[in-house]
Amino acid sequence: MKLRRRYFAAFLLVVAGGIAAKWLLFPRATIQAATTTVAPGVSYLVILGVNDTAPANWDGSITVTGAGIQILRGWRFTGTDAINGTASWKMNTRTTLALNAPGPVQENGILVKISPPASTATINITTTQGNFSFTSQDVSFGVSKAFLNGRALVTRTGTQFQLSSSLERKIFRRSHALETTYTWRTRSLSMATARWRRVRA
Repeated sequence: MKLRRRYFAAFLLVVAGGIAAKWLLFPRATIQAATTTVAPGVSYLVILGVNDTAPANWDGSITVTGAGIQILRGWRFTGTDAINGTASWKMNTRTTLALNAPGPVQENGILVKISPPASTATINITTTQGNFSFTSQDVSFGVSKAFLNGRALVTRTGTQFQLSSSLERKIFRRSHALETTYTWRTRSLSMATARWRRVRA
């Protein structure tokens, strides 16, 4: 009976030592809520190639009067589609997969965020398929406006923002630290349990 108590006490010491070593070697990692600052602005989705029956090139550029362009990014971009800063893009519409080829042509487009206009901003779109313009008052939430005989469609969207690369790295490091801590704790407990079973046997 006394021998069994000694073995049990030794087991508890092993477990306690493992936990203490874990806290010394791997301090507890805490994840803090990420904070992002979204600059005020107005965003629009410009869809190109609407109702197209064949793939087409839609390379183009954008200028804005009465406001500044904060963000320009692709919507449904793939392959060689690309954005050039906040001024222009290279873009094509493409056929989609279908049981009976060729499939329907999928629209492509851009997302643009402009700074809050003091009064009215005018957005000018130039493409290889034609040019068009609209104002910030023309397109409000819930309103879509068609151009180029229905081949282009503009609608207002929520404000666009992007996580900084430094913030993404911080989140990754925190997650990796938690995973390492959990793995170490599980391994230590398994080893201590195995020792206790051998002692009892």
